[in-house]
Amino acid sequence: MQVGSLVKFKATDVVAMITAITREGDYNSFRLHVTGDALANTACADGITYVSEDMMQRTAEVISESR
Repeated sequence: MQVGSLVKFKATDVVAMITAITREGDYNSFRLHVTGDALANTACADGITYVSEDMMQRTAEVISESR
C-alpha cells in the first residue's frame, strides 16, 4: 500500500485513495479520501479520514496499486 493506491473495504465495498502515509509513534497512519457518500453525516463528511496500518491490512484490499 502506497500513496495513490486505491483500496476497497471488504465489509462495505467502499473505495478510498491513500493520500498520505505518516508515522504516528510506533505505527503508520494512512490518510484516505473516501469516495461517494459513505462518510456523509459524520465528522468526516468531507471524505477525509485516517486509518492505522493494522486496520487497513485487516479490513481493506488494494484494488489499484499506485506506480
